[in-house]
Amino acid sequence: MTGKSHKKSLPRMKSEAAVDRWLQKADLTEYFTGDEFHKVRFAKLEKKLIDETYEKSLQSQPVTIRLPRGLIQKLKLAALKKGLAYQTLARLLLQEKVNQLLSH
Repeated sequence: MTGKSHKKSLPRMKSEAAVDRWLQKADLTEYFTGDEFHKVRFAKLEKKLIDETYEKSLQSQPVTIRLPRGLIQKLKLAALKKGLAYQTLARLLLQEKVNQLLSH
């Protein structure tokens, strides 16, 4: 592009990695005016990011939590009645409650 809209010339880069490194530090207002920007969608990239985020959300991470013994016994009894492991039931109950809290 030429004309008054460009403030600086864009550098030439040989790889996507080089572009990524440059973009991490670049101030695009030094190269473009606001009227040159257009909204675009990168559907394949968006899908990839969504898929990666979903996959990461499914990964488990061990945690340590102190609970009263009576609560653990009740949890084990409830899990037994439902045919589940008590840790599975605890995770399901925690997930359900957190989802409720976030939806309000």
